[in-house]
Amino acid sequence: MAERKAKRTSIFRRNTIFSKTFFGVLLFSVGMIVLFYAVMNWTMVKHHREQLGTASLNMLHQASESMDLTVEVLAQEMTQVLWSSDFVDYMINPLMVVQERDYRLIRQLKSCADGNGLIKKVFFYSPISKKIYQNIYSIESADEFEDWYILDKYFETSHSMQTNETRTRTELMNYADRLFLIQDLDIASHIGTLVYELDKEALSDRLFENGESAILVYDNTYTRAFVQNGDESIPWSDPDLFLTYENADDQMATQVSGYYRYVSNYNGWNYLLPIDSAGLSISFQQVVLSYFPIFLISLVVGIGFAWYISRTIYRPINRLMHLVSHPEEKKGRPQVNEADFLEDVYSHAMANSAICSR
Repeated sequence: MAERKAKRTSIFRRNTIFSKTFFGVLLFSVGMIVLFYAVMNWTMVKHHREQLGTASLNMLHQASESMDLTVEVLAQEMTQVLWSSDFVDYMINPLMVVQERDYRLIRQLKSCADGNGLIKKVFFYSPISKKIYQNIYSIESADEFEDWYILDKYFETSHSMQTNETRTRTELMNYADRLFLIQDLDIASHIGTLVYELDKEALSDRLFENGESAILVYDNTYTRAFVQNGDESIPWSDPDLFLTYENADDQMATQVSGYYRYVSNYNGWNYLLPIDSAGLSISFQQVVLSYFPIFLISLVVGIGFAWYISRTIYRPINRLMHLVSHPEEKKGRPQVNEADFLEDVYSHAMANSAICSR
């Protein structure tokens, strides 16, 4: 009999309202905590991606500005050379032989090459005399010039035409795995072309001196500019592959592959940085280190909250149950809430029932 009663009591305790309320409130609290931290984690990942994307685009922008500024400075120097008195005199009268002037022209070209570590070679071409002046103290005809194919390609692809205006036109040309800065001088017609061959390695070291070696640089024809960038085949026609300043608001938080891209306003060159999908997410270790201590505190608070709610709900029920089984232990408490009222009504009813039964 005692064993059966203990068994009933055990079953009763496992199914008690207190247990169900406690575990129900606890599960709800834990669920809300997990949901809260999931939302926080998503917010942190989104913010991390936006910060990384903005920093990457800014780095590309800075690399582009550094390249453009370097080209602009060299272009200004070239303009000064072309407009120097000896060069103007030669371009207007190229068929007049003046040895001292020719010597000064070559010496000026050599000074340009020797005075700048970014310049490997300097030469000047006169379309009227068909001669090439080089910085290595050499004057030769265009037909015998070993790098004539460079100028031939430039004139083939350039859009210069005769004009009644006086102007200079500068172009950065990436061709045959070499880099050239070319400037034309037009006075009513094309009268001269000055060419700087740039040292790609020195220019790359200057552009990426802060360790941005992962940046890929392509010219306006989508030809790779620097060998150390790698030889990647990029589907330029796919706009969804690139994350730019223009589509950053829409794609920054969701795009996990492709390239960050910045296009130079100066010459249309493309600066790319591969999107590191692994770097866009926060590692599990980071999540654990960030959230686990707070999660434990939240869990303890949740357990305490579930205990308090369950005890508050179950306590009046327990008092009524105790009163039913021990009516003689009723104490005259003041009525504070509905449970006290029901307890008094039940006690009064039990007392009346006992009197009537007599």
